[in-house]
Amino acid sequence: MEFKPLTTKEIMLLHAILIAQYGGATGLRDRALLEGAISRADSRIACGQAEPASLGSFVDAAVAVAAGIVSSHPFVDGNKRTALLVIRSLLNLNDVVFSPPPQEVADAMVRLASGEWSEDVFKDWVLRNSVLRMTLITQPKSH
Repeated sequence: MEFKPLTTKEIMLLHAILIAQYGGATGLRDRALLEGAISRADSRIACGQAEPASLGSFVDAAVAVAAGIVSSHPFVDGNKRTALLVIRSLLNLNDVVFSPPPQEVADAMVRLASGEWSEDVFKDWVLRNSVLRMTLITQPKSH
């Protein structure tokens, strides 16, 4: 099972949906910055920084893209919101269920954006709140 990425066009669409729903300034500030953020996932997997087809590799790749969006601000507005939706979308696309406590989400995104949390700390938070979908199916029910 290989990592399934999102395209530049798909991420731009996610951003447009968020802005339409929650408000903010529309527009892409720099396409190259967005493409650079997206390429971070490929780099992680190609360099072997993550095990192929594992929960950790999928989280690592999704976080790499999202952290790239948060740090480079390719959009005029809504970069943190877009990064969060990108994580959710990438993990879902790769059969990972990401279900953090709702009260932690905004705080985690702000901590990543402010530099209070490193990318590794943020990745650990995402990993703690994620599980492979097939694990949910194959685990026996406890009585």
